Amino acid sequence: MRISFQPVSDRSQLAGAKTAYLSALLSPLDGMWEAAFIEPAPHFHIGIGGQQAGYCCVGPQNRLLQFYLSRQFAAHEQDVWQTLIQGPNNLPEGPLAGAIAGTNDPVALAHCLDFQKKVRVHTWLFCDDPDFSGELSPLAASHLFRVADGADLARALLFCQESVNNQSAWLGNYLAGLIERQELFLLEKGGRILATGECRVSESQPPFADLGMIVYPEYRGQGLGTEVLLRLRREAATRALKPICSTEAGNIAARTAILRAGFRACHRLLEIGF
Repeated sequence: MRISFQPVSDRSQLAGAKTAYLSALLSPLDGMWEAAFIEPAPHFHIGIGGQQAGYCCVGPQNRLLQFYLSRQFAAHEQDVWQTLIQGPNNLPEGPLAGAIAGTNDPVALAHCLDFQKKVRVHTWLFCDDPDFSGELSPLAASHLFRVADGADLARALLFCQESVNNQSAWLGNYLAGLIERQELFLLEKGGRILATGECRVSESQPPFADLGMIVYPEYRGQGLGTEVLLRLRREAATRALKPICSTEAGNIAARTAILRAGFRACHRLLEIGF
C-alpha cells in the first residue's frame, strides 16, 4: 500500500487531528515546546492508499517533532514509521535523522525506540503535585511581586536580554503579548527587577498554563526562583488554571527550584537519533 507525505498548506485542516493527538497524551504538551518548535515547523499529511490518515511534523536537523495516525489506520502504523525513518519517502530531506519524543506520548516513543541508535534526555516535564503542602512565606519587606503593565515593557525586555543573553528580534513582541494578557510578573526591589515570572495560558490545552521564571544572574542561589514559582502557582489557582513547568535536563538550578515549588518531574522529552 502506497504511503506518502504531502505538505500541509492550510493548518486548519489539521484541527481535528491535533485535538485527537493532544487528548491521547498522558500529560499536557509543553507550551514553550509547542509554540517555539512545533508550530513553526513544516507539517505533512500522511497518506495511506490515497486516504488521509494523519500528519507528522518535521523540525530542524530533519527530526520528527510530532506524529499522529488515525486509529482506523493502526494496522499500517509500523509501515509508516519504517517509511519515515528508513525510506524511501517523499519528505523534503528524505528519511528522518532523529526525533524528539516525550514519555507522555508512549505510542510515538515506542516506535522511535524500535529504530534508535542513541538516546539522551533533552527536557524535564513537570506537573503539579496535589499533595504538596509547602507554605507560601511572606515576601521580604523590600520585595514587591506584581503583574507587569505596559510601562514595564522596556525594562522587562532589557532584563531578559541581560539575564539569558537573548537578543532575538521576537522577544519584545513576545513580552508585549504576555503583558497584554496579564501573564508576566515582576519581582522587584527598590524599583529594580530581580526576577520575572510567566503564567502562560495554553490556547490549545485549556485550562493548563505554563509557568516559567528568570532570575537576574547576581541574585541567583538565593531561592528567588522558587519564591516566584510558588507565587505563580498560587496565581494559577486563583485563575482556575492547572500549572505545568519544564526545563532543560542540564539546568540543575531550575529543576531544584521547580521541585521545591510543588511540582513533580512526571515526564521527559528524549532526543533520539536514528
